[in-house]
Amino acid sequence: MQFSLKTLTFLSWVLMVTNAQGATQLDCKEVAPIEAKGDFLALCETVTQIQKDTLVTPVENIVSRCEKARKHFPNQTNLLHYLEFQARLQGPQPNTALAHLQALETSALGEHTQDMWDAHWTQQKRLPPNTKSISKKLLKHHPELVARYVAENPKDLSAKSLGNICTTLTRKWPHLPTTQDLEKSQLCHPKKLSNGHKIQRLDNLLKSSFPLKAAAEAKILLAADSGLSKKQREKVNLLWIETMVRGNEVSKGLEHAQKLTAKHPNSGVYWGKYAWALAKAGQLEKAVGIRQQQEQKAKQTSQKEEGCFFAAFGMYELNQYQKANEHWRRCFSDYPKGKWANALTWYIPFTHLLNQEPKKAITFWESRRLRKNKASARKRFFLAFAYEQNGEHEKSKPIFTALAKSYPLDYYGVLAREQIGLPPLKGTPLAPDALELKAKEALPHLNTTQRIWLALGEAQLFRKSLSVAQIKKNRAAFYGLYQKLGDYHRPWRRAGKITPRYKATKGVMSSSPTWRATYAMPHHKLVAQASDATQMAPEMIYAIMRTESGFMQQAISPVGALGLMQLMPYTAAFVADSLKTPLPPRNELLAPKGSIWLGSHFLSILKKTFKNDFLVAAAYNGSPKAVHSWVTSFGNLPIPLFVERIPYRETRQYVKKVMTTKAIYQAFNGGEVALEFPERVPNIGKEIPRIETVDTQLN
Repeated sequence: MQFSLKTLTFLSWVLMVTNAQGATQLDCKEVAPIEAKGDFLALCETVTQIQKDTLVTPVENIVSRCEKARKHFPNQTNLLHYLEFQARLQGPQPNTALAHLQALETSALGEHTQDMWDAHWTQQKRLPPNTKSISKKLLKHHPELVARYVAENPKDLSAKSLGNICTTLTRKWPHLPTTQDLEKSQLCHPKKLSNGHKIQRLDNLLKSSFPLKAAAEAKILLAADSGLSKKQREKVNLLWIETMVRGNEVSKGLEHAQKLTAKHPNSGVYWGKYAWALAKAGQLEKAVGIRQQQEQKAKQTSQKEEGCFFAAFGMYELNQYQKANEHWRRCFSDYPKGKWANALTWYIPFTHLLNQEPKKAITFWESRRLRKNKASARKRFFLAFAYEQNGEHEKSKPIFTALAKSYPLDYYGVLAREQIGLPPLKGTPLAPDALELKAKEALPHLNTTQRIWLALGEAQLFRKSLSVAQIKKNRAAFYGLYQKLGDYHRPWRRAGKITPRYKATKGVMSSSPTWRATYAMPHHKLVAQASDATQMAPEMIYAIMRTESGFMQQAISPVGALGLMQLMPYTAAFVADSLKTPLPPRNELLAPKGSIWLGSHFLSILKKTFKNDFLVAAAYNGSPKAVHSWVTSFGNLPIPLFVERIPYRETRQYVKKVMTTKAIYQAFNGGEVALEFPERVPNIGKEIPRIETVDTQLN
């Protein structure tokens, strides 16, 4: 599951606010300013010792020491309130902790202490005792706690408040056990939802892997005289078909889709959904025919165009490249400004190449005057590839050379370099902590409070206290400081501001510590251990980690993939089963050690079947079953064509990104920027990992 800023939904909120990311504390002497060093050390050593003793000393002793410290450091009242708040919260003495929370409410620490307060009660699986109402924020972040609170204290809420909460829970979180308990007890009931909300509920049930429950409710909604509008009824019908297909009731889904096309012959969306269901059922040839019906019978031009495009795509999936090409050329002629027109400027010449007609691909691309920018790199590469296939080497070499020069660290630039036989770029060894070593350069730009946060290991408070002006003074140093505190994701996100422009002298990459912002090597001891145990190259492990999560330890994807290596729970269960170890709890998958260990072993399992890392990457993202079918179907293609032929767009991009990232990691470990593709797609093992069959209940 590839990580991106669009698809990654959130950090685990509780773990974030309680500093569970393993932030490192810096020594007081390390962060002390040159001026007034003695005064700072006295304060710093006092508060760090109080914080350290909080875990082993009775709360009363900590309180007494905080009171003494207030007399010595009268300007640090809020800081000492904060330390006492932490001690009482861990005591646990929540009632007295609440007083400190209120004292800090209007200070710069107010929001953070409130988050810690809420996080404490979340870990206790209770709502805070000072909860006066259920806020939208609380409901958004902690629906299970709110549902439990409603079940235990329904009389504490007004009828209106209870109704609003029930609407949100049954609409947005119908899959939660606590919501289902509320429905069984009749405190909340989906029947009370509006039709629009019921449709949202169906959608959320489907996304949460409850297709049969969604199907049952959709059927009831369609059968009842429920006042659905025409558009709503159409939406429910489409959802019902999808729930049947995803719930392994394919024949029922197909039957319903067929009836809808007969009843609404001019509705392109029903023809399209029918074709989609047939394709999912493996009936591609029939799906092609239905797409052709969609184009012929649909009233809307957009639906006609969709039918035209996907009829050809079905032929393409059946490896009928000539038929697909002819059909797409007709689509391009009939719908020159349609939604799929830009896609056709790729698929038409690409199917010429697949059909071993390079001259026709050349003619098509030459007529379009491809721009010399990064967006057109793929088309320019395959124009050069077509020249090469057509024996026009004098035309291919300048294009390959230009790509290699302009984009030396991008997939098509590296691939172009290999196509013309240039030796791979050589790298220069770069220490894993190269950027962290610059962290000390940020210290002169910090004030006393910020230095104290570093000494206390309060990474979140430290980051919040920084101003843009401070960071601009030395971005690289501050990003190194983030990494030193255990935060590798933030520098990765903002690496573009400091990543050096590519420079090479005589085929050797220049080395700069700032490369480690975007090509970081966190937890290198854990990665080394996993690499030794699995024989997977550490560069491959880091390439997967960077692509999946951007080094965000608490990453949770919209579909439930967890941690640095973004393992799905059922995948983790499969790996644990193969290692004959107990099923790991959820928090282990969010911890670096568990995620790296299990993720690396999964890569090793895939390597045994798929032999080369580019197929391993494809299987990690797209599933072993899918990759097996692709190798069987079109594994005879040259590897550059095979990669482009992968039908899943996300997996196609993922393979390119992982292999290029791995090559760059190799360079910074003293190797070369080389994709290391074999001469042909390798023969794969007969044992295909079946990860779907393992019990995946996680606590």
